[in-house]
Amino acid sequence: MRKYTIKGKEHTVYESGDVIPDYVKYRSDWQEARIGDWVKADDGCIIQVLRRKKIGNFTTIGTCTGTYKATYDMDTVRRKNIYNLTGTEFRTVSKNRKVCTANERMFAKRVAEGWDIVDAYLDVFPAKSVPYAKKRASFLIKTERIDTLMREELKDTFGKHSIDLDYLIGIAKNVTDSAKNDADRLRALTMLWDAYGVIEKQKITNVTGIFQGLSQEQLDSAQRPELPENV
Repeated sequence: MRKYTIKGKEHTVYESGDVIPDYVKYRSDWQEARIGDWVKADDGCIIQVLRRKKIGNFTTIGTCTGTYKATYDMDTVRRKNIYNLTGTEFRTVSKNRKVCTANERMFAKRVAEGWDIVDAYLDVFPAKSVPYAKKRASFLIKTERIDTLMREELKDTFGKHSIDLDYLIGIAKNVTDSAKNDADRLRALTMLWDAYGVIEKQKITNVTGIFQGLSQEQLDSAQRPELPENV
């Protein structure tokens, strides 16, 4: 006998050799079972149906150990995620997915336009909880597919304002030549390169970290000396 707690309620799986209570009347055709029915799984264990859902042309049956397609076998091996057919946790599935969903595309577009990530998530996805949205949004923007899509959206936004790589290089050169000190110069360059995605964020972070370890006096002392006008 095994017990699993789902949403605060304990559910039992009766294994071969267990004494089945009299009130447990199970059926062998688990594919036809309704919510609340006890069924005999294909591995011989007795388990209760907690969910039944129609998805397109097929039906899924959910228990305290997993979710199963009604046209396949059902066992009672506990899945990491009991709410999807693969049994894989959301974070693993989401992280490994290569193609963005329609909602993810809208989310990335809003963030690229300057929206707060939580506001963007709540506007696009059917979520009401701010802490939940914050957790999911923070996770999404770290995935490779969303990062790539956001860079594309940012370049589209830059293009609308006639900002391209040549323009940014020109601005970066002007800032570098006219900045009063190295700290101002680095901040300007970091902002431009990071926004356009020319340099990897990790490399920028490493460089910034070096300068953050210096005091303002040390940074100021690195200022280039002014040359006489006639030189």
